[in-house]
Amino acid sequence: MKQIDYLKFHLDDFFKESSNETISRITKKEEVYFNKSLFELEKHLFDLKREYNVNQNLNCGILSNNIMQSFDKQSTFLKSRDYSLSFLLFLAKLDNHGAEDLLGIMDKYVESIKEKLTYHDITTTDTRVTRCYTNLRFALKELRDFGLVFTTTSINDKFCRSLLPTPFGYLISLFVWDKEPNDIIRNLPDHRYAHKSTYSELHSLLGYIKTKPTEFLNHLFKRYEQIVDFKIVIQKLNDEYLDNVLKYIEITNDGFKVDLVKLDHSIELYYLNIADQEEISLKLQEIVLALTKNR
Repeated sequence: MKQIDYLKFHLDDFFKESSNETISRITKKEEVYFNKSLFELEKHLFDLKREYNVNQNLNCGILSNNIMQSFDKQSTFLKSRDYSLSFLLFLAKLDNHGAEDLLGIMDKYVESIKEKLTYHDITTTDTRVTRCYTNLRFALKELRDFGLVFTTTSINDKFCRSLLPTPFGYLISLFVWDKEPNDIIRNLPDHRYAHKSTYSELHSLLGYIKTKPTEFLNHLFKRYEQIVDFKIVIQKLNDEYLDNVLKYIEITNDGFKVDLVKLDHSIELYYLNIADQEEISLKLQEIVLALTKNR
């Protein structure tokens, strides 16, 4: 028996024997549990890791075969731009977009893509936060900067922080699902290529839409023309959105250059001038949920 298997076997016995020591406390949100013997064990492991200077900043709550294999081969981590498209697709499949549960939503997303992660992705940075979560927050900021996810919504007269994709965010999701299998993890780059380009798949899509907006919309219209509600949505989303938002995203040889001040202002004005944008997103949400359930 390997040493690690031997330790796991006896740790199972340790947990069973010490379970009667577990106590509970009620917090504001839920009941939490504590165990003194387990705390002693964790303190001992903490001291050993510090003594040998190993694994001190790994989040062991995230585990996958790919993470384990990454210890034995050259690997790196995913950057924030690598998550953007995949996270947008994940958000588009949700039926609840309340930002108050952002951490829980991020947990579910990370669980769904953990087979693409390496041990570099689950290291904790100087801010004491796991790297993949930090980069995911930056990815969300990019999605909002590009006008693909609402920052706030006022659905049902309730003004709140939101993770609801904008109509344009839903259209990009529908476009991707037409081209690729409906699989969130497939839209993450391979670690071997993640750092070799300043572009991400989302950036490439935005470049295509900026240079060929009519082709983009016509493709979607033709692909989903059997859905009556989708025709109505496309008719409402005319070139005004593309003209007023994408013109502040410049394509350069080094990647994308974004005038965030003008972009934020144009998006703000656009949504103020067209009051039914949230309703369009909710209609697209219904369409996307119906389509994804059938795939």
